[in-house]
Amino acid sequence: MKEKMTIPSQMPQDHYIRAGDINTRYWVLGNQGSPVILIHGLGASAEIWMHNVEVLVTQHRVYVPDLVGFGRSDKPTVSYSPYYFTRFINDFINALNIERASLVGQSLGGGIALLYTLQFPDKVDKLVLVDSTGLGKEVIFTLKLMSLPIIGELMTRSNRLEVSLFFKLAVRNPVVIT
Repeated sequence: MKEKMTIPSQMPQDHYIRAGDINTRYWVLGNQGSPVILIHGLGASAEIWMHNVEVLVTQHRVYVPDLVGFGRSDKPTVSYSPYYFTRFINDFINALNIERASLVGQSLGGGIALLYTLQFPDKVDKLVLVDSTGLGKEVIFTLKLMSLPIIGELMTRSNRLEVSLFFKLAVRNPVVIT
C-alpha cells in the first residue's frame, strides 16, 4: 500500500542571525520545553526537516539552521572541514544564548553533532544521530573524490534535473519532493 504524506501548507518563517561572522538563516518553532537543534546533511538545508518539526514542537523549542555554505546562509570561500562546521554550530548556539541543547544530526549533520558533543559535552543534553557520518574509520569513495581539487568541484556542480533525481532517490516517499 502506498503511503500518503502531505506537505505542510506553510513553511516556517525564516529568521537570520549572525553566527560568528556568518549570516545564518534558521527556523525557530515552539515556545516551551528544552531546546533541540536539527542539523541537516550534505546537499540539504533546513527544509529537509519540515516533516519532523511538527511533532517536536509539542514538547521542545526547535531550532533549524541552514549550515554555513548551504541553503540561505552565507557561503564564504573557506575550508569546510568538520571543525569549521563545529565552530559554526557553537557560534550559532552562542548567538542564540542557548546554554544547553539536544542535537539531532542527519548524515553530515550527525558527524558535526557528534564532533560538537565531543568538544563541548557540557553544552549537549542529548545527541541523536540519523544515518550519521563520522562513525568508523572509512569514508565513502564519493566523499574522498569530492575532496580532490577540480574533481571535487565538478562533482559538486549540478543542475535542477540532477538535484531532483538525487532527492527522489534519497527519500522514502518521493511525493514529498516538490
